[in-house]
Amino acid sequence: MAVREPLRRLLRRAWGGLLLAFLAAPAQADEGFADVQHNLFVTGRDSAVVAVVSIDSDRVIGRLDLGLVPRRMLVSESLAKLVAIDDRTARLAVTELVTARTQTLSFDFVPHRLLVSPDGMTLLVADDDSGTIALIDLLPVREKSRLKGPAGIRDVIFSGDSRFAFAVADGLPGIGVLDMATGRPAANLETSAAVALARAPNGREGFALAAGTRGDVIHLDLKTPAVLDRLPTAGGNGLFLTGTGRYLMLPDRRSRTLAFAATQPLAPPTALKGGQAIGAVYSAWFDTVAFAPSDREVLVYDLEKLISAGPISLGGTPGPGAVSPDGTTLFLPIAETGQLAVIDARSRRLSATVTLGFPPVAAVMAGGYGICH
Repeated sequence: MAVREPLRRLLRRAWGGLLLAFLAAPAQADEGFADVQHNLFVTGRDSAVVAVVSIDSDRVIGRLDLGLVPRRMLVSESLAKLVAIDDRTARLAVTELVTARTQTLSFDFVPHRLLVSPDGMTLLVADDDSGTIALIDLLPVREKSRLKGPAGIRDVIFSGDSRFAFAVADGLPGIGVLDMATGRPAANLETSAAVALARAPNGREGFALAAGTRGDVIHLDLKTPAVLDRLPTAGGNGLFLTGTGRYLMLPDRRSRTLAFAATQPLAPPTALKGGQAIGAVYSAWFDTVAFAPSDREVLVYDLEKLISAGPISLGGTPGPGAVSPDGTTLFLPIAETGQLAVIDARSRRLSATVTLGFPPVAAVMAGGYGICH
């Protein structure tokens, strides 16, 4: 008993401490915007203030002052942190969404690219022109290593296990592979020069779009790494994957088409009528529908029948947006109207608009459907 009784008291104290921590946790989480799968972050033109929109209620629930005008912005889902750069100064803003506090990290270069690792713990910050890359540990927010990538970076992706970063760049005869642990080049995949990259949802496969008017799609093994296959296409200005990885989506401004290519296995693409202004393509609702924002409208595509399904008028030109994690809703900022367009993926209609009080230019969120870049 002399031994057991103190042990019981220690156990009671430990359980009591855990209970108090459990009861206190919700109150702390409610103080900020840490529920990143239910909050959308919308940037405005020439403003350091970001609007936080609840995707459950379609309304503005708060605002964050980042201390810089965000030109590029991403969210680490696992750490509930918002990161942003302004493309003009050598600074990175990191906002802790639980406390809404922002801290700034300075560099000796001006970053133009942000990329969060799949586990949300590491941020890649790059100067595309020089190829300078800094890897940032997002937990204590510190630079942990510096890499020398290729000059004229066009696109970068992580492998699913965050072991490698793959880069395509102007004049690079292939796809550069960087080892994240050593900070050194791991390989150069011998292919033609490429302009865009995409990672499949399984994290093990990737795709590259070769440069040129008849650029091939290159199928990549991201774990080895290696080239698996090539698919001749008519080229394009972008490369996107649907949420499940079922289709590659290839917009081509030159021919005003949007092509869809099945990935399992790689099959010749089906080209449908597109638009000249298509810069991004979003899939939604279990990969049954795709949306391609264009000039003052969104072009809709039925992915089950691989046919065009008509446009949705927006009243203004949409900026970069996001699809909710459950794939039910597409959110697009419309600068001309000062609103966020809310599109229901199931009915394929504009279901609501959120008035923001400023001209929005981009919207981001964590865990969005089909976001595997």
